[in-house]
Amino acid sequence: MKYLKILLVVLLGCLLMVDTYHIFFKKEVVFVDIGKLVQDYKLKKELEGRLSGKLMVIKNIIDSLNLAARISPVREKIDSNIERLQGEFQRYYSQGSEQITKEVWDRLNPAIEEYGKKNNYRIIVGANGVGTVLYGAKANDITNELLVYVNQRYEKGN
Repeated sequence: MKYLKILLVVLLGCLLMVDTYHIFFKKEVVFVDIGKLVQDYKLKKELEGRLSGKLMVIKNIIDSLNLAARISPVREKIDSNIERLQGEFQRYYSQGSEQITKEVWDRLNPAIEEYGKKNNYRIIVGANGVGTVLYGAKANDITNELLVYVNQRYEKGN
């Protein structure tokens, strides 16, 4: 009977230690700085670089037309073409930015989900600096670890 009581006390002590570990040490709810994650995601940088190259070509054409308009006797016609091209430039930029955002999140969401499951997180909260997470202990900030993971995953082609 004495050994049974000792065994029971030891088992209860072990259960208490496991519960304490889960409460105080296991990170089940973590957060990510969304701005940093998206800004430093290699896919986003690559897509922005492509868009920037195409926009530079359009901008160079507009600049050339502006120069030509200064010395041309048909300035009004060139000016109307410049206005049209500037509108096209703005539309192309807006569409390109929207497409980049969509493609980035289409890739990030499954990667974040996979990362969360691999690390047994219950919740990954996005912090964006405008109120989503008002406070988060630095120990629960997994931004850098997640960024390394998604960039490695992207480089591997997943």
